[in-house]
Amino acid sequence: PDLGKYKDMPWDQKHKEWAAMMEHLDRHVGEITETLDELNLIENTILFFASDNGYSHWGYFNRKRWENDSLFDNKGPWKGGKFLPLDGGVRIPFFVNWKGKIKPGTNGEPVALYDFPATACDLAGIDEPLTDGISLLPLMMGESIPEGPLHRYLYWENGSFGAHAQAARFRNWFAFREHPDKTLQLWDLSSDITCSKNVAASNSRIAEEALQIFLESHKPSEWYVNPGDTEELIENKRMKAEQEGSIQEPVRANSR
Repeated sequence: PDLGKYKDMPWDQKHKEWAAMMEHLDRHVGEITETLDELNLIENTILFFASDNGYSHWGYFNRKRWENDSLFDNKGPWKGGKFLPLDGGVRIPFFVNWKGKIKPGTNGEPVALYDFPATACDLAGIDEPLTDGISLLPLMMGESIPEGPLHRYLYWENGSFGAHAQAARFRNWFAFREHPDKTLQLWDLSSDITCSKNVAASNSRIAEEALQIFLESHKPSEWYVNPGDTEELIENKRMKAEQEGSIQEPVRANSR
């Protein structure tokens, strides 16, 4: 691979390749914007950039290396990573560029990738189909929004290595349950961004609110593994998936 200026850095090969890949990505995004500018299209084009998940401790570096990487510190303070609905797995880089329309700056409002369709419809001036997303256009344009968070809550579930997991972020709280028969974990993000102190026991009302979010947000699937599925149901879904040409690996069933 072309390591560029990182070729002679006093790092191991994988770190050199990783740094070069990030710089290549940044340069290619810049080439896109430069080309749009040369074609006089930049002021009529909106660029969205995002990744599909948070940090990954699989593949390029093993998990131990990721969690103790003093060179790049990719993990940061966030709990969890790719494949699990924890802050480290769902927090992603995201920016929007619309020359002459969006002012440079940052915004800490929690949003989700499923806000994109609603935003695109708003930009195009067409009616939004019924989705869970909310248009980000007011945030992008620096307009005021109603007091309180844009989303009442953000909800996630499942994941390849946590197929029964559920999580929700609401106000300053983050709730996580690995499995319906596991204890709810609740963290106060205003004082614990690392999600290291479970305060569910001392915040019973908030914990009940989180469980209600889990209940109202989950929609059972006819074939995919759902939180609380029994072993028999999982096996039936696996057989159905095989018949349809895709294999759903069995996972631990609800013990209740």
